[in-house]
Amino acid sequence: MSEKHALPLPYQAPIAPSQRRHLSARPFVPLAVLAFLLFTYLPRIQLTVPASVDAVYSADWAKCPGQPKALFPKTALNLTGEEEKRSIELFQEAVRIPTQSFDDNGEPNEDPRWAPFFDFQKWLEKSFPTAWSNAKVEFINTLGILATFEGSDPSLKPLLL
Repeated sequence: MSEKHALPLPYQAPIAPSQRRHLSARPFVPLAVLAFLLFTYLPRIQLTVPASVDAVYSADWAKCPGQPKALFPKTALNLTGEEEKRSIELFQEAVRIPTQSFDDNGEPNEDPRWAPFFDFQKWLEKSFPTAWSNAKVEFINTLGILATFEGSDPSLKPLLL
């Protein structure tokens, strides 16, 4: 019984080319009419939103808080050519100091990658001696700088730059 027995397949006579069924366009006609009507009349349909939905979306609690109006200085800086040139030079010097911190930096006094930050502190003191001497300069966590400039009117609110 090692022989394989195949089951007989039902016989189908070949279909003559004249007997083959052709696809009829009749089933597609209603679909074409429906598509025509949808594309013709659908854009004209007005969708109305119930008043209760409008009330929800127009409620004050559902809106983001308004932004305050921008504050523009009343005075403009009118730098001379020499002052503008000096400002550009200071900016160029500042960006040349590679003050990059990384996620794996160690303590400021131990990891040598913090050295440029100490250089930047020295550069600030050297480049802006008037501001450095008039401000109360505090170092926060060794490298953070907080410079407080006392105003002439202590009743005014402080300004953070």
